[in-house]
Amino acid sequence: MGKSCILYISLKKYRFFRILNEISYVFRLIFTAMASLKIDIADNNFVYANGLSLILQEWSKSNYFKNSPDIRIGDIFLPNESLVQNIKASETDILICHFDYTDDYYLHILKYLNNTNVKILINAIQRGRRLLYKLRNLKVHGCIYKDGDETELFNALDKIITNETYFSERIKSCNQPEKCKIDSKSSSKLPEKILSKREYEILKLTCEELSTSEIANYLSISTKTVETHKGRIMQKTGTKNNVGLVKYAYRFNVL
Repeated sequence: MGKSCILYISLKKYRFFRILNEISYVFRLIFTAMASLKIDIADNNFVYANGLSLILQEWSKSNYFKNSPDIRIGDIFLPNESLVQNIKASETDILICHFDYTDDYYLHILKYLNNTNVKILINAIQRGRRLLYKLRNLKVHGCIYKDGDETELFNALDKIITNETYFSERIKSCNQPEKCKIDSKSSSKLPEKILSKREYEILKLTCEELSTSEIANYLSISTKTVETHKGRIMQKTGTKNNVGLVKYAYRFNVL
């Protein structure tokens, strides 16, 4: 009888500690989720968005945001009818969102997100006071230009993560119209001035997400010729990869 009692008590203790361990595990999962932030990207160009995602993943692995919770780089959303539902289902914390003020589609998305807890970082392709006018009634937490460098993106995210706002100095300066124009240094890099007709064509096809072999087939030239043209385009535009080419194209309205 005594042995049976001891065995019974031991089983009870085992079950108790097992349940306690399972509860502890669940709470750890909950607190991990609460302590992390999920950053998603909404953009109409997958090449650009994928490059941006790779940069963010590298930052996340390197713990660049030292005073912030764990960063999770999540989904890339392309424009479609279910974009709003996808963002909602994704439980996005911060959304880096492409913005073209001539396109009502993204304006509609941003208006919907005004009623959520998603923090919005606008990634604008146009510049000028009209951009500020379009954003005036939207609840956005930051705004940068697509042709900006990685430092500006990092600074913007760092501010937004800590519940602050960030607006590019170039956007703020757009209250002064003369500062909204492309300066003379930038104008020397206008595609029509520095690229040949073939290079311009390859730049557009690259930004339309065609691979080197697809461009070669489309233009009836060899892949080596395409690669040579791409190398010259990058050299002329001061870019290093396809992501840089897309940013350049956006900046000078190639697309």
